[in-house]
Amino acid sequence: MTVLIIREHSRFAVCRTARVRYCGTRALDALLVELSLAGCRLGNVPSGLLTPGETVSVEIEGSDPFSGIVQWTVDGSIGLKLSKRFHIFELDQLIHLCRGESGTDSETAVRA
Repeated sequence: MTVLIIREHSRFAVCRTARVRYCGTRALDALLVELSLAGCRLGNVPSGLLTPGETVSVEIEGSDPFSGIVQWTVDGSIGLKLSKRFHIFELDQLIHLCRGESGTDSETAVRA
């Protein structure tokens, strides 16, 4: 049986260490592995630590922090819905930063 999943926004694979702040002052290190205009996926998160509905802040060195609401947790990964969607330019810059690329070029720019 084939399952077709249609998503509102394209997802982009990245790999970058992120600091996730939760419950006001607590924090943990995670791995940002996917980005889209409206959400992200983080891995390397201890199971059971965060729960759906919880608001967290994500900090990535070299970028402004962003916040989101935990939508799901599975086997050490969490999915966030961003509190405020990225603008295409912001997403493009963050993708390049997380991939270790310098600058942007028109061929790899995010397509809406």
